[in-house]
Amino acid sequence: MKYWLCLLALIFVPTLSVYAESNDIEITVVDSNEDPINPWGLYIEIFQDSEKIPVVILDQPTNSSYVSLENGKYRINVYRHDMFVGYSIVTLRDNSEQIRIPISTMGRLFSL
Repeated sequence: MKYWLCLLALIFVPTLSVYAESNDIEITVVDSNEDPINPWGLYIEIFQDSEKIPVVILDQPTNSSYVSLENGKYRINVYRHDMFVGYSIVTLRDNSEQIRIPISTMGRLFSL
């Protein structure tokens, strides 16, 4: 029984970083009217500085999503239905951030 409790504690208790400052950011993807969009088909990648490999990948996240990152400069790329639709660049310095990333709404292909 003690084994299972220890295993569950390792899985569900977040690991703390002793030496790095971390900040919480709230990412909300909005349409042209500043309304949050439906997250279906949404995919978000977060890159640190000019790195090529993302530090965080959010596949079909809730809209708004919360991420904890260390101090530094980040680029947040947003994809919807496998198409690049927007980005934001943020510099974190010992504070929380609320980021709203506007994307254009997908229009109808044919008018009736």
